[in-house]
Amino acid sequence: RNQNHRATTTTTTRAVGNFAHFFSQSNAHLSFREKQLTHLLGPENEWQPGFSFVEGSDEERSRFLNASHEEDGTYDGLSGYQQGRLRSKSGEYNPPHVTSDKTFGVKSIGIFHVFRKPPWGGGNQFLMALVKEFRRRKIKVVENAIVPGVKIYMANAVTFKVDPFREAFQKSGKKLKLVHRLDGPYYSARYNKDPRKEASLPYRAREDDRVYWINEFACASIFQSKWSYDMNKMLGYDPKGYLQIVNNAVDDTIFHNRGRQPFSRLRKTKIMASSWSSGERKGFKTFKWLDDNLDFTKYEFFFSGNIPDGMVFKNIKTLPPVTSEKLAPMLREHDIFLAASYLEPCSNALVEALASGMPTVYQSGSGHAELVKAGGRSYRRPEQIPAMLDEVVLRFEEYQNNIRVTTVSEAADAYLQVYAACLSR
Repeated sequence: RNQNHRATTTTTTRAVGNFAHFFSQSNAHLSFREKQLTHLLGPENEWQPGFSFVEGSDEERSRFLNASHEEDGTYDGLSGYQQGRLRSKSGEYNPPHVTSDKTFGVKSIGIFHVFRKPPWGGGNQFLMALVKEFRRRKIKVVENAIVPGVKIYMANAVTFKVDPFREAFQKSGKKLKLVHRLDGPYYSARYNKDPRKEASLPYRAREDDRVYWINEFACASIFQSKWSYDMNKMLGYDPKGYLQIVNNAVDDTIFHNRGRQPFSRLRKTKIMASSWSSGERKGFKTFKWLDDNLDFTKYEFFFSGNIPDGMVFKNIKTLPPVTSEKLAPMLREHDIFLAASYLEPCSNALVEALASGMPTVYQSGSGHAELVKAGGRSYRRPEQIPAMLDEVVLRFEEYQNNIRVTTVSEAADAYLQVYAACLSR
């Protein structure tokens, strides 16, 4: 059934070219997640998440708290939360901010992650926003400590002191509940290896092994993207307990599209990229190619973040990493975001840009597609980027209006429902 659907959708996308199928009544039988992902079926995309599970057994599908009940087991994402957002009457793209005060009966939560003062990496930024939202809802949050009265804890991968934490859970029996937020895999995110090409080889990252050394105590495992889940499964790992996929979100009191600079085709189009890491995986070879080949009579390009030692650009303007409060207005002053990183589970830099109202041109093949959905175009090779940029400029308003992001309020609801499910066991 899915194969027939794919062929039909691909033809429609090429013919219509404006993602009308995303809202079409003819696709009313599809889940929201399927609608989000139908635009991924063009020949330029080698990875098509969302239509089936890797090793998708019935038992494993049943553990997904937010899985579709369709017979093919298609994962349905946060369809209960993500509703279409339209332009305001003034024409400004400004999705309504819906704030939830629900706690789902959760009164306290312990979080294990060594928080870093920004600017820092994306996972750190998301967890800061999540904790801020929990505390806004009057939920007690304890950091990096097991204390009396707190029965449920969330561990972030292995970004904390693992050994004493594991020892404490071993001693607790079943008195304490663990929700494990899984990342990466490190195999890809830290070591630049692609499970689709190299999983058959014996090498595994020590960090991933330690993640699953902790995960054996989990009553639930939360992944940032379907891509991340699939890559972990390809490496042979078996996440425990309930399963949930929740995209990262940003602090929407900082990253938003209100008051952003209006787009105009009568001036140069402003491109922006950002990254905390200066690692190879963040796309610096692509930036270098664009520095040499992009038509800078049509485009400006600005990069904020760390760059590799010795790398110099002649056309791209750069700025060292800045705080979120300084980065956010820069995003609102630029038009199109370029997400050039690869083997990327769920880029916080990309979420920040989308939340700021920036259509995106992105490297295909990882978690970017699940975030951008119909709000931009993908490419495989740097040589394809100029044409993709031209396409987004031509239909800028349409791509911008297609942007959908998970808000921190929605993410908090999803996390709290997982905690509640564990506490009820």
